[in-house]
Amino acid sequence: MTASGKWYDSNEFQYSELEVDTRDLARKFASELAPLAPKIDAEGAIPHSMIKKMGELGFLGATVSEADGGLGLSDTAFSLIIEEIASVCASTAILCSAHHSLGLWPVAKYGTAAAKERYLPGLLSGDKIGAFALTEPNVGSDAGNLSLSLKRDGDKIVLNGTKAWITNAPIAEVFVVFATEEVGNRKKISAFVHGADGLIVNADERKLGICGSRTASITYYNFELNAKECLLGDFGDGFKIALDTLNSGRIGVASQALGIVRGALDLAINYCDERKSFGKRLNEHDLVRTYLAEMILSYESAKQLTLLSSRKKEAGLPFVKEASCAKLAASRAANFVSGKSLQLFGGNGFSKEYSIERYVRDAKITEIYEGTTEMQLFRIAREVLRK
Repeated sequence: MTASGKWYDSNEFQYSELEVDTRDLARKFASELAPLAPKIDAEGAIPHSMIKKMGELGFLGATVSEADGGLGLSDTAFSLIIEEIASVCASTAILCSAHHSLGLWPVAKYGTAAAKERYLPGLLSGDKIGAFALTEPNVGSDAGNLSLSLKRDGDKIVLNGTKAWITNAPIAEVFVVFATEEVGNRKKISAFVHGADGLIVNADERKLGICGSRTASITYYNFELNAKECLLGDFGDGFKIALDTLNSGRIGVASQALGIVRGALDLAINYCDERKSFGKRLNEHDLVRTYLAEMILSYESAKQLTLLSSRKKEAGLPFVKEASCAKLAASRAANFVSGKSLQLFGGNGFSKEYSIERYVRDAKITEIYEGTTEMQLFRIAREVLRK
């Protein structure tokens, strides 16, 4: 046991006092959220009151500089926020992570003064939710082959096409979008931020897991923007901005996966302490203890990789390999631990009367979004071999 009394607080010595305080604040919020998690999963929506509270606590703009209205916290502090929330509700965690890392952060880093003034206050407070529109119906991992078209007429931009699997899209009021422009024999990708007016948001996707996180495709039909206000970076910077954003976002997904591991493992530990089989508690059986030890090892290993990636990012050091390692290890741990935890529940684990089946369903997406397992393997090898 640690000073905080939790087995998963063994890493506390590696945090600053502010990071510990932030974690504790997020843990308190998570305790309020936990009773709502089954309803969020069943009804497919996160209460607006919970979103607003995350804004009031500063979670939605945790790492944004104080000059831009955020808290200016470390990437590690934000990782701890997401882990705590995901330990009780992965849907709420990904709403926060996608909003912060994908919908808000590119605006804070690359946006014009006009864009920051117009969009940041609402994004930081939770009055407006952000979304990141990169994936297309025929383009997932191959982000350099986008087809959403961009036409320029002076400062006027016209977009046409469809984006798919956009997290937060049905409730978002601010979108970061990537579009392709034909320039001679070349294609250039540019990034823009805009509001929801005039955007066609299609029906919600019906998903296996993270059911409280709303996801939909969006359609641009002669959608007009003013480049002076909406352009992020310069024309042609879109691919660089997308990769920069996704590299940071992978730390958030790793943190979400760690939360799923913790939540599932806590359920298993408590169940094995209460349930009896063959005359003794489950946790007194050697095989069960072996399972629990393997599950704890999965958490601790992924936790260190996630911490390493956030610390390297904070230090301004290259962290692409570390973020990919963290995302890969944590997503694998989430699927392994949630599945093994359900196995320990036996037939009860297959019932919706117990929460463990929700953790199993929520875990799978962590191996897919913000770069599949296969893409993480590719990136890790590429980063090493090119050196």
